Amino acid sequence: MKTKTVVIIILIVLGLIILVFIIYSKSKKNSLVEKEKSELTSKSSAVKSANENIAWELKSFATEEGNLSSRKYIETNTEGIFSNPKTTRGELYVQVILTKTSAGFLLHKLNKALPSLKIDGTATITLKNPNLEELKISSIDPWSPSGGIKIKNHGENKHLAFYDQLRDFMNKSTGNILVTITDELSSTYSFYISSSGFSKELSLL
Repeated sequence: MKTKTVVIIILIVLGLIILVFIIYSKSKKNSLVEKEKSELTSKSSAVKSANENIAWELKSFATEEGNLSSRKYIETNTEGIFSNPKTTRGELYVQVILTKTSAGFLLHKLNKALPSLKIDGTATITLKNPNLEELKISSIDPWSPSGGIKIKNHGENKHLAFYDQLRDFMNKSTGNILVTITDELSSTYSFYISSSGFSKELSLL
């Protein structure tokens, strides 16, 4: 056999070996990628499930001395966006609180550590669930002297029983509820709150 022919055969064999190695490496890499994807998906599902289970949490108000009192409330925290004549998509951090008689929306612009906002004039709150059912209520009351929005009933007028309407709407809804709050200065605050665990935690009050 001529030397030239031997060299060609050796090159062909080497080429085949390299091709097999490349195919094997690629297959192994794809297998690892799929495994990582599967693990990441499982982890994300577990985290999502855990978060949904504790979307609402039962807590106690603190006394002036800093101790826990017997007064209970439920709370959920979420994030959203706000816009006004100066800002188009600012970051928003929200605490939603319910007691047996009232509810509070505490809105924090840009940083959750900042005090809750004081709404100018009347705050109009619109809730819409995945079934496209809608509730519209309003408030002129602050949650506390430092800010926030308080939802309560007003006398015997059933049309102004805003707290009862909010509680009942949350109780009958499933999934994530879109909340939009507007004030008299053209500011808009939008965020989602989960209905998961709401009824269970509310029953513990």
